Amino acid sequence: MSKDYLIPGVITDPAKIIGKQTYQKIGELAPILDWQLTDDKFLPNPVNRELQYEFPLSEFAPLTVIRKGDVVGVWVKYREPEEVVTSEGAHIAKEPTLFKKTNPAADLLFTTVAAGIKDGEGAEVFSLKPPRFSSQVVEQAIEKADTGSDTQDRLASSYRGKPTKTPAKLVMNLTENQVKILEEAKQYGDWLVGVGIKAPTEEGSAKK
Repeated sequence: MSKDYLIPGVITDPAKIIGKQTYQKIGELAPILDWQLTDDKFLPNPVNRELQYEFPLSEFAPLTVIRKGDVVGVWVKYREPEEVVTSEGAHIAKEPTLFKKTNPAADLLFTTVAAGIKDGEGAEVFSLKPPRFSSQVVEQAIEKADTGSDTQDRLASSYRGKPTKTPAKLVMNLTENQVKILEEAKQYGDWLVGVGIKAPTEEGSAKK
């Protein structure tokens, strides 16, 4: 591939790859992008006082497309609101204390990275085979001289095939506050997860 058409994030120095691990299968002759290397990014961050938790995916409306390393948005889908009775005898809707209810349907609680996706026996779930990454997506980028940010989006989405096993467990590194938010959200509705590729910086409706 000509350097005039290098896609942003492509690693060209072998020294930056040797000894590294990737969390996605990479097709033969396909370029390696910097965001595909792990470098312990899936371990709990002691600075944020994170711990690693494992949840049954059945509690999150399971997705067969979810993989280790995906940025996930954790939502609460509300049930019928509960009411509480004030000292004056008035009936008012019960409100959460750790996150804000901004609409009657659902709210984003926070985003984080999927530190692991396991099957029912605890084995890591991967894509069954590398995608047709090299021929189609890369050639299109070269032909159109497309080096914009959406190129990496298309490259990321191409690394998603049939899972090796049925995803059953979601592993996340969470802070104490995020765990409390999840537990409180259970009182108001069901958990949902959505897969994205943006950095996990959005706090959603979680209160500061």
